[in-house]
Amino acid sequence: MTTWFTRLGVAFFGWLWWLVLPVRRAVARDNLHRALPGAPTHLLRHAVGSVAWGYLELLAGRRVAWTGLEEARGGAVLFTAHLGPWDLCLLAAARIAPLTVFLKVPSNPVAAWLIARLRAHPDVDLEPLPVQGSLAAARRALDRGRVVVFVLDQRHAAGIPVPFFHTPAWTSAAYAALVHRCQPRLFATTQWRTADGRLVAHAQRLHWTIPDDRDEAIAHLTARTQQWLEARVREHPADWWWLHRRWRSPR
Repeated sequence: MTTWFTRLGVAFFGWLWWLVLPVRRAVARDNLHRALPGAPTHLLRHAVGSVAWGYLELLAGRRVAWTGLEEARGGAVLFTAHLGPWDLCLLAAARIAPLTVFLKVPSNPVAAWLIARLRAHPDVDLEPLPVQGSLAAARRALDRGRVVVFVLDQRHAAGIPVPFFHTPAWTSAAYAALVHRCQPRLFATTQWRTADGRLVAHAQRLHWTIPDDRDEAIAHLTARTQQWLEARVREHPADWWWLHRRWRSPR
């Protein structure tokens, strides 16, 4: 797809959401100004438009330019966030390395059907983690040389509060618990859309010190993931999903 056509498609879907289907627009705007005071609201339109356009790119069979992911083969733990067209990038990653990840089914039935169909492609090695016993299943996946993926930018009511953009955000501790127990190789990824509309994704090897004490390790590692993601959001503010209440405390 040409550069101008991609940029036009992203802009169209962004304005469609903003003017015609403003789902969670107020929440998204409040989140943006809370995290990045003074940031222009066109970043929100670009983020939503980019993701919506990404589903059309899925249908068209567009590939993502991944770098660094080959190094994670042979067993590793990786965390990421909903940066860029997440589903498109995830499916592209599963063509490079065997992935095991807890997957949330999209609420849109058309999107759910499309993603399920593409995940079943023989070139895509994507294994979902079960809701019950997910950590045990993740350990077994590591033993089989798979890459275990955690998406850590969502509010998790059963998690622990750690700073995210200077405000406590309830975050899942499962990543840190698995890392402390298994001591695996660590990676994190960033996905974004360039100014000319191309999709780029990069996996970075992390050499983090893991405290011996379990509670200390969980608190330290969970907080550090949010610091890393916060830095990536600052680098690519127009590519992060802002449509949920990230800082809402559990009842």
